[in-house]
Amino acid sequence: MKEEKELVIHLGILTFLAALLGVSIYRIKKGLDTKQVFSVFWAYSGIDYIVKYRKSKKKYDIVMAILNFANAILLTLLQYKENKQK
Repeated sequence: MKEEKELVIHLGILTFLAALLGVSIYRIKKGLDTKQVFSVFWAYSGIDYIVKYRKSKKKYDIVMAILNFANAILLTLLQYKENKQK
């Protein structure tokens, strides 16, 4: 039962990341901005490292979570600044 639950979780994560990749590739091919998509990716990655940290208590995981969240916030602010200038 536990293995099935983990498989479903991993398939969900894989589907989410594949969808983000597809949207990113589409936006790149169309010459559109990808900051919004990558902000979502970095935020998700930060959440993932928070979950890992709660299980492992490794400093590496919390540092990576902080860096990923910082990257997501900076990309969002950059996107906001660019939209405000238009």
